[in-house]
Amino acid sequence: MTRFVRAAAAALFACLVSGAWGQAVSVRDSLDRTVSLAAPASRVVSLNPSATESLFGIGAGDRVAGVTSYCTWPGEAASRPKVGGYTSESISLERLLALKPDLVVTGGPVHVSIRKSLDSLGIPYYVFEPSSVEATLECLADLGALTGTAEGAARSIAGLRRELAEVAARVDSIPPSSRVRVFWEVYNEPLMTCGSASFLHELITRAGGINVFAELEHPWSIISPEEAVRRAPQVILAADDHAPGFTARDLARRPGWASVPAVKTGRVYLLPADPVNRTGPRLGEGLRSIARALYPELFP
Repeated sequence: MTRFVRAAAAALFACLVSGAWGQAVSVRDSLDRTVSLAAPASRVVSLNPSATESLFGIGAGDRVAGVTSYCTWPGEAASRPKVGGYTSESISLERLLALKPDLVVTGGPVHVSIRKSLDSLGIPYYVFEPSSVEATLECLADLGALTGTAEGAARSIAGLRRELAEVAARVDSIPPSSRVRVFWEVYNEPLMTCGSASFLHELITRAGGINVFAELEHPWSIISPEEAVRRAPQVILAADDHAPGFTARDLARRPGWASVPAVKTGRVYLLPADPVNRTGPRLGEGLRSIARALYPELFP
C-alpha cells in the first residue's frame, strides 16, 4: 500500500470515526514515522514555508496558529504569530509552546534539534520534507488527514494533477533529440547545480528539458565552471533569489562562457524562487514557469 493510499484511508477514517473515538487519525511522515492524533489538529505551528503554503492550500489555514518569518505566502500566513526563522537555532521554543500547538509541522535536517525538544515534551510533529512531486501530493493528503481537511486536500491534489497533466500533454510529443539541454545554477560561488535526486531535476524533466548534470546522484553538487561550459547547455536557469549578476551579458564575462549556446542566444532566465523551490500547492506554477522558459512557443 502506497503512502498516498494510506493517507487517503486515514483521512476517510478521520471523517467517519466520531464520538468516543475522537476522530483518531494516523499517517506516516517524510521520515516514515507514524504520526497519530486522537483528533484532527486545531492548532498547528508550521516551521516549514512549504508546509505553511500547503496547509493554507488545502483549506487548513484557520488551524495555523504560528509560522516562521520565512512563511510569506499566502498573505494571510504572514500575519500569523512568528516563532523564529527557518533553522532550529533561530526558533524560539518558548514562543512555540506559548501557542499551545496540538501539532507542529517541521522540515528536514535543519529541524533535528527542535524535533528532539518536541519529543521530550511529548508534542506530536509531522516532518514535511517531500523529495518528489508524488511525495508532495502524499504530504498534502497527510496534512488533510491530520487537520480534518481531507476534502480540501483532495481538491488541491486533483488540481495539481490537472496542471501536471496539462504540461505533460504539451511536452510529451517533443522527440528526445529536440529536447532542450538545461543547466540550473543553484549557487555561483562555488558553482553548484542540481543532480538527479533533487526536486528541481524532476521539474526540469517534467517540463521537457534535459538536465545536463543528471548523472550527479547528490541533490546539490559543486561543479567546475569548465565542466558546465563543456556540456553546452541551451538554456540556463536560476531562481530569482540568486546572487546579483545573472544575465547572459553577466555570464559572458566568465572565462569561456561566451561560447555557451544559452549565453550566445540570450536564453538565461531567472524564475520566481518560491514556486520552483517550495514543494507545495504552487508546484504546478513552478513547473509551468520552467516549461515556458524552455518552450515559449508551447506556453505563450
